[in-house]
Amino acid sequence: MNDSQLKLTKKQFTNFQNSPFRHSRAGGNILNREQKLSTKQISQFQKKIWKFYQLHSRNFPWRKTRNSYYIVVSELMLQQTQAKRVIPKYEAFIKVFPNW
Repeated sequence: MNDSQLKLTKKQFTNFQNSPFRHSRAGGNILNREQKLSTKQISQFQKKIWKFYQLHSRNFPWRKTRNSYYIVVSELMLQQTQAKRVIPKYEAFIKVFPNW
């Protein structure tokens, strides 16, 4: 994904600013503890996230498996490392150490 793909339109930015899911600058959630999200709001948020994933997801080898070992290996390798750098190391590691 390049920088131009990361830019928000004015409408997207406004929607984000008004979103109940936005976090404050201090890192805390802007929803107070008494404020609850409706089932409709949760459903809308889930649909937005799923649509974004469908449009922008990247193809990684660890997303093609349900093998828990492969997933754990990828999670460990992805700590503090860019995904594109992990791919060749992940594939080499899995060839040498295919299971627990």
